[in-house]
Amino acid sequence: MNWQNRHILVAGIGGSGVSMIAYLREAGAAVAAYDENLPPERRSALQERFPNLDCFFRQPERRAGQWFRHAGAQPRHQPPAA
Repeated sequence: MNWQNRHILVAGIGGSGVSMIAYLREAGAAVAAYDENLPPERRSALQERFPNLDCFFRQPERRAGQWFRHAGAQPRHQPPAA
């Protein structure tokens, strides 16, 4: 599959999530990552390994939704009105 210029949100930044981020970035995708439970020390390591990676560590609806809209896509889940 051609991932070039696609905008992907990887949910869950465990071992497989990190591998997916690496694969997609190498394939030319614009990648963002989300993991509400990622410990602070892993956050730092992730940001060192993937400079300029958009990361969401809290409920992602608002900021991630903005990221998707900027990318010209819509997330499947729409957050409830605040």
